[in-house]
Amino acid sequence: MTQWPLTLPRVAEFAEKTGRCAFAGGLRLTGDVEISRAIRQAFDEVAAGCFASGESASRISPISTTGATVDCCLIYRASEQSEAEAESKIESCDKNKSDNGWDESYELRIEPDQLTIMASHARGWFYALQTLGQLVAVHSSEGAIPCGVIRDRPRFRWRGSMIDSARHLQSVDWILRHLDRMAALKLNRLHWHLADDEAWRPEIKRYPELVEKAAWRGKGAHRYGGFYSHEQMRQVVDYARERFITVVPEIDMPGHCNAALAVFPELSCTGETLTLADEGWNAFTSLAGRRAFCSANEQVYTFIQHVFEELADVFDSPHLHIGGDETPHQHWEQCPQCQALLSDINGKASADLRIHFLKRIHAFCREKLGRSTIAWTEGVSDQLPQDQIVHAWFPGEAAIAARQGYQVINSNHEWTYLDYPASQEDARHKPDWMIVLPLEKIYHFDPLPDGLEAEHASRILGSEAPLWTEHAASEQSLEHQLMPRLIAFSEALWSPRVGRSFDDFQRRLESHEKKQSFGTVSGLAELVTPQLSP
Repeated sequence: MTQWPLTLPRVAEFAEKTGRCAFAGGLRLTGDVEISRAIRQAFDEVAAGCFASGESASRISPISTTGATVDCCLIYRASEQSEAEAESKIESCDKNKSDNGWDESYELRIEPDQLTIMASHARGWFYALQTLGQLVAVHSSEGAIPCGVIRDRPRFRWRGSMIDSARHLQSVDWILRHLDRMAALKLNRLHWHLADDEAWRPEIKRYPELVEKAAWRGKGAHRYGGFYSHEQMRQVVDYARERFITVVPEIDMPGHCNAALAVFPELSCTGETLTLADEGWNAFTSLAGRRAFCSANEQVYTFIQHVFEELADVFDSPHLHIGGDETPHQHWEQCPQCQALLSDINGKASADLRIHFLKRIHAFCREKLGRSTIAWTEGVSDQLPQDQIVHAWFPGEAAIAARQGYQVINSNHEWTYLDYPASQEDARHKPDWMIVLPLEKIYHFDPLPDGLEAEHASRILGSEAPLWTEHAASEQSLEHQLMPRLIAFSEALWSPRVGRSFDDFQRRLESHEKKQSFGTVSGLAELVTPQLSP
């Protein structure tokens, strides 16, 4: 029986060969292809991991007095396109201009005296080096890795982690470490939730009041919060791009906007001033309840357009997430202007105003910014723009949206929400409405809904694992929620469904837990197993 390589996520195919490749002497990069700084850096980190702790290593070509240096050869593998077309794609892929994925597949040949990586695109080389880095780390005490041929490719092209920075702020350093972790797990989308009822986090230079007022809660010594400057957000985007991760920013609307309305109350239906109710995460909602942007106020659309113009200059994602769910329709129902608009658009219910609102924002992003939009489901409507991606979070909605012709990110909350407790013990610290979501259940998650017809399956782009931070105030508690469940989630998205087993996953996970590392290329170290209590 084949012993699968000790990688996380599991590779798609593996042909076992006799012998071992001794790496204790270090690695030397060879090949005739042009490589980017990202590939060079990934190789250098793998190569540095070939040495025992305390040994010195060159960042370019580590040399050791013990063992021979192994050549790691990068080879360009022609695909169906012409070589010229493919080389052009390598260049543009490296700049992360692609929507969802140049070819991410690779072949890694491990022979006694040589490692060969073949890929059609830069992403493939990068992911191959992630795999190699894990193998080097987990076999570090042996100084050699088993020989064989790995052929690997993702099952889904959209593989994401969603971090909520609105309820509680994370440091830029933590976000960068999380991007390292995502790269090691071959996740390629960071969905960054930046504004909600509780706070506004992104600097908007046209509206400095947003971060001066809505990024903070409490007073005096109890003042809490913060924001991300343009420079900090660009740092995150650039760091992610070098790891072939696209950062998708989210500004929630037309609901989940109390923080913005606390600064600009004239954008609501009533113009009522919102004040801080307390110093907790729900400071802007506990007294006033959840409000909404007025759907009939032209100033609202001007404000949102100005916000997205600045964000589009910072973020290079071809998609902008515009929230869209849990709209408090009662405010629109009581607003004469909104009801007049409802009549003008021949709408029948306030839900039609939400469709109108999202359509207007989508049209602006598409026509003026050249970006598409993503919206959380609030019931699936065939009136939404067909080129808007539906982000399904409620059971059954992914299949409905796919059947209606939409592309879908399936984040069914019963299988993917990492803010949910991982055990009954953890549940004691969480609200009663949260379900328990253990490691094994996440491992068995399938983004393809049961019963979805084959002709609609290609519209399921993949999934994201959201981590809402209402009840994860610190970075320590985030780690407890994320690991190791994010690892299981990554395997559900990357690895073939047929042939996977939770027992084998645990075997591979335990191998990395013993080493307390995924290798230098991942930057995970002690984060493989959560060492911190919530």
